[in-house]
Amino acid sequence: MCGLGAILRTDGEPIPDEWLDLIDARIAHRGPDGEGRFRDRARVATPKGTRTITVALVHRRMSRGADDVRVATVWHRGDLFDLNGLISGEGITLLSVFGISNAGIIACSGRDGTRNFAVRLTPVDVPAGDVTGDCRAGFIDLLTLLSEWGPCTYCIADLDGDGTVGPADLMIVLATWG
Repeated sequence: MCGLGAILRTDGEPIPDEWLDLIDARIAHRGPDGEGRFRDRARVATPKGTRTITVALVHRRMSRGADDVRVATVWHRGDLFDLNGLISGEGITLLSVFGISNAGIIACSGRDGTRNFAVRLTPVDVPAGDVTGDCRAGFIDLLTLLSEWGPCTYCIADLDGDGTVGPADLMIVLATWG
């Protein structure tokens, strides 16, 4: 599971589908290969009497690869990335990550179809305006930034870390474009 959202209500009211749709839209990029929802209600005894608790979960799934159940993934700015989408090795599949050094070097295992081997990934300079983690600042970063515009918590487009995606973040993307 690569994206999970939850709502817990303690007032006993049902959780509207519209709320779950908003969460689902927010985490859709975390897993295009599957999705699901779960709802439940429970009556809980408290010192002040019985109260109804309502919970709803939304999840997204990213496929782990058709030929192998393992794919090397890492977290970056709150998102899960398949490292295979970030390398240019023809016919090489990265299978698992062993560790990441303080310098950002990633040690992982790989396979070329017939043999397994160790792989060392050395980071390239990443522009400060790279919102999506593809090692360049460009149009998709701009679109992502605009889609998260306004106050937010843990937004990947909040490049200056002030809790708001706004003009300062836009300037960072534009200054590092290309």
